Amino acid sequence: MKITFLSENKTNQPPFVGEHGLSLLIETGSIKILFDAGSSDFLFQHAKEKKLDLGDVDLCVVSHGHFDHTGGIPTFVKINQKAPVLIHKEAFYEEYYMEKGVMEKEPCSILWNEKEKQEILPRLLLTEGTHYWNENILISGAIPPRYGNESVEDFYIREMDGKYRIDPMEQEQFLLIRERGELYLFSGCSHKGIFSALNYAKDLFPEEKVRLLVAGLHLYNANSATISEVVQRLLPYNIPEILPVHCTGIEGICQMKREMPGVVKIACVGDEFEY
Repeated sequence: MKITFLSENKTNQPPFVGEHGLSLLIETGSIKILFDAGSSDFLFQHAKEKKLDLGDVDLCVVSHGHFDHTGGIPTFVKINQKAPVLIHKEAFYEEYYMEKGVMEKEPCSILWNEKEKQEILPRLLLTEGTHYWNENILISGAIPPRYGNESVEDFYIREMDGKYRIDPMEQEQFLLIRERGELYLFSGCSHKGIFSALNYAKDLFPEEKVRLLVAGLHLYNANSATISEVVQRLLPYNIPEILPVHCTGIEGICQMKREMPGVVKIACVGDEFEY
């Protein structure tokens, strides 16, 4: 398996550009998957630089309906004529983020215009529950309620009457790939909590171990004690390699790397990882 970072908050080499977003190209022996599509079209510039043809992608998986994971979808469906776009059916609300008690003025949800929506619609495959693409590739759909919701931040759906309600984040889904009896788990922002995702994956395949976790952990507003708590809870899972990305925040990533030496690796735009 080969993973190439096409969109990420961090960059350490020209000509790659960092943005608040996430997009990965995952190449297995039999299939190419685009996981999320960043905030913009930078991912296509980066793919070209890496000599990657996104027209060959077989499947696009969207972790959730926020702008920083869906910005490149309109261009993707133009340059790729075959890949379905798997996204949860609850991912299309107008949604806002509240920070320090103040609701942001601009939505954080999908920002496609009407023309783009009409072009994308025929390519969408709407998920709800667990979706098996094949026996080795699984899209979680909504994480079942029994696994809880450990989100550290709330997002609000704006209703037609202008009122707001908390989004339960049923739209959040992870990608799970099985290779050689091991699990590779990809979670865009872990809005329902990374432990909800890990426990669900563990119950789906109790005999198989998570080899790699690539996840945004939404810790960029977390204090040091909270980050340490996450680290202590991760340790019993004995995951050999963890790539905390995107919304984990640079302080969270660095602290995790200090507390989990040899396990946590830092990923930037343009980086490749092979397993």
